[in-house]
Amino acid sequence: MTPAARALRRVAPLAVTALALVSGCASAPPRASARAGHGGEPRTAVELRRVAQTFNDEFDSGHYSEVYARWDARSRALIRRSAYLFRHRACPSEPQGTARVLGAEPAPGPGGAWLVHYELGGIVFTDYWYFDGRRWLFDIVRSNPSMARLYAGSFAAYAKAVGCRP
Repeated sequence: MTPAARALRRVAPLAVTALALVSGCASAPPRASARAGHGGEPRTAVELRRVAQTFNDEFDSGHYSEVYARWDARSRALIRRSAYLFRHRACPSEPQGTARVLGAEPAPGPGGAWLVHYELGGIVFTDYWYFDGRRWLFDIVRSNPSMARLYAGSFAAYAKAVGCRP
């Protein structure tokens, strides 16, 4: 979706509401809603925290198909789903403990990213997430650039880097 289309999608409901108010068809101001249209996820920090916790739990428990389904388009361009799943089956991730999401907030500056902070093994990490108008998507390129490079490279380089001998 182009930036202009996204802007129109956000402004159109406001314009309709304003027209209704001016014409006397509505007697109360509209209530703001964070829920995306057509059954999408809410665009709220609370929902992003829930999604990010589920995402981390799915990774920890080896549900890599669900993890990949949350990747944004740029992240998916690094590696096909089947290759991603193959790598994790051939070289399972070592259990690292449970990641605990601490918070979510809009990132400073332009771009629309949200930051999710989580703690794993006493260390705090930050991931980048985006809302596509319907659901929250994970950006591995910004969240974990070194892993993104490994996914974009050969299987042999990936296996060597993660200490796997398939």
